Amino acid sequence: MSESIVLELRKEIKKAIKLFLSEYNVGVYFKTASDKAKMPYIVFGFDTIKLQNESIETFILNIDAWSYENSKVQLDEIMSTLDGNGELEKPTGLNKYILISDKITIVFKRENIIILEERDKKLLRRRYTYTVSVLERR
Repeated sequence: MSESIVLELRKEIKKAIKLFLSEYNVGVYFKTASDKAKMPYIVFGFDTIKLQNESIETFILNIDAWSYENSKVQLDEIMSTLDGNGELEKPTGLNKYILISDKITIVFKRENIIILEERDKKLLRRRYTYTVSVLERR
């Protein structure tokens, strides 16, 4: 997949995350958050897992969310909102969402939810993992 398509993928994933979390004041970052990032915030990254054919590629998308311990309810609410209802016909979040841009079509499917422990016990962390199929539009 070309570099321009990968950049388009990053842009569209960030846009989708912000769309579903528009009611929350959440920073969204690719790979690493700024040292000055305010809690709560989300960091996403993806890895290629396989090329299905010339125009479809599958990625693993990890979305990590951090917050302070006293914001557990808000963190869980944010991630639940981001994940949505998982309905195929009218998804309210990323799970089973189909995003169509000028260059690519992206299909999200949640694979896993993990509660990760941080060394700093004042921090909470959640990881949602999605399989993301990307079709390059020609």
